[in-house]
Amino acid sequence: MSRSLNFLLIIIPVSACCIRFISAQETPHREQHDQNQASAVCLIHEFPKPSWVENLAVMRNGSILATLMTKPQLYMPEVKSYPGSYAVWHIDLRRLRPQVSKIADVPEASFLNGMVYLGQLKHAVLLIDSTLGVVFKLELSTGKSLVAIDDPLMKKCSPEVLEGINDMKLYQKHDQAYLYFSNAYCGFLAHISINPDGTASGASSVIAYSNDPATYMIDDFAVARDVAAYVATGSENVITKVGADGKTAIISGNLNSTKIAEPTALASGRTRSDWNTLYVSTGGALAFPLMEMLSREDI
Repeated sequence: MSRSLNFLLIIIPVSACCIRFISAQETPHREQHDQNQASAVCLIHEFPKPSWVENLAVMRNGSILATLMTKPQLYMPEVKSYPGSYAVWHIDLRRLRPQVSKIADVPEASFLNGMVYLGQLKHAVLLIDSTLGVVFKLELSTGKSLVAIDDPLMKKCSPEVLEGINDMKLYQKHDQAYLYFSNAYCGFLAHISINPDGTASGASSVIAYSNDPATYMIDDFAVARDVAAYVATGSENVITKVGADGKTAIISGNLNSTKIAEPTALASGRTRSDWNTLYVSTGGALAFPLMEMLSREDI
């Protein structure tokens, strides 16, 4: 029986390069390094306090089972996803108690990482697959899915990196629709014109590159009215404004700032009171001693 004041469930990979833990402690978590140790400590799941994680077992498919001493319950924390395990769900927020229902499985997907709605007339959504570097189209009425866009700029830069295309936004300019997308590890923002059915109608093109694509990963972004986009550059701890001409300028944060610690996603306000507001979620800079947070940034 293992005991810990921090209620930690430790997971140590065979390579011993990273110690991963499941925690119930409400304190700042980070990836921790020690000059005398080769291992790093990474949080993968956190239970509500008070919780005592008593034991664990790793299943053959990589899933983890965890037992609690504080409750007679068995948990399976979501540590990572697997090809064939993805599905699209519908959440109805119009009722006092939200209603959740499954629309369809997407068995061909390897890593779904973003979605946009094509509109009521098409009654379909586009889905990013960051691993495969493609965009699926899912018909909401039938549950059928297929690859709608397969473009070279959406692919991974090399087999070693985790993702290619990372986020996408649909933008209507006059009579033409454009799909803006970021490529995480290639470090650029691009766009491609699309048909009403979600398929590509032209070639893709890069709008702007990050300052150092080899170091700084571009994450999610928000398309703005007067500029091309506002981009979350997670590892750089900044929000970058990208002009229609491709020129970039940092509007908030810096590499050593705690103001916006590892921004992950952006969304523009939609009411009269917040139309000039950019909402920012952060990862709390897990490699640094910072708390995970939700920020608001006026622009």
